[in-house]
Amino acid sequence: SMLIDDFKAYSEPCFRDCPPPCVTACPLGLDVKAVIDKVQRKNFTAAFRLYRNQVLFPAIVSRLCPEPCRGQCVRKNTDQGVFMRKIEAACVEFSKDSKPIAFNVPAKPFTVAVVGAGLSGLSCALKLASRNYSVKIYEKSGNWGGRLRGLLPEDVFLTDLGSQFSAVKYEAEFNRPVSGLAEIEADAVYVATGPDGSDFGLRDQLNRQSLCTSRPGVFLGGGLLGTGPMGSTAQGIPASSPI
Repeated sequence: SMLIDDFKAYSEPCFRDCPPPCVTACPLGLDVKAVIDKVQRKNFTAAFRLYRNQVLFPAIVSRLCPEPCRGQCVRKNTDQGVFMRKIEAACVEFSKDSKPIAFNVPAKPFTVAVVGAGLSGLSCALKLASRNYSVKIYEKSGNWGGRLRGLLPEDVFLTDLGSQFSAVKYEAEFNRPVSGLAEIEADAVYVATGPDGSDFGLRDQLNRQSLCTSRPGVFLGGGLLGTGPMGSTAQGIPASSPI
């Protein structure tokens, strides 16, 4: 067991500028301490807003989060790690306002195509659309969600996806398989076709840090690279920055 003085010394970084272990462990970089602080103050709406801004799809992530932060929690050697997924679920359930905020951002004169409407593609698309890039999503099936169909009820993930995209402008073309990138006219392309999808011959020349391929303006990520749902989201969000 850990003595209280040892615990204070170990947990002290949580109260300074360096990120605590829980934040470092989270693939989405969630500010765990800030969310918990707002929940403890019973400000679920503010907690939800912070949570949503960092994970994009709160109802989905709160159900699928594997809680890597819990394994790194500084409390685990004194009693037990924080059950963060329950706190995430509480943020979603008890927020008084769950509507996404629409920001008045000047339109960007660039078009981005996203191939694949699973979590990785949609995370990237939502970030770019919120910055007012012209975004077009291509999906070979009749609806968005990808692998979520095997993980969550449709009403859960379709409602969350629809809600988060309701505050942005975008185009989506369903039942539209893409056989080659020459079919797409765009300034940049994010290929997120899932575990069994086409990589258009680009996976072997991929920079896995930036997700850039050898073809200028083309990026690749998500299930194609073996990620699970949270890993796919964790790639889709930062992929929007180099794009």
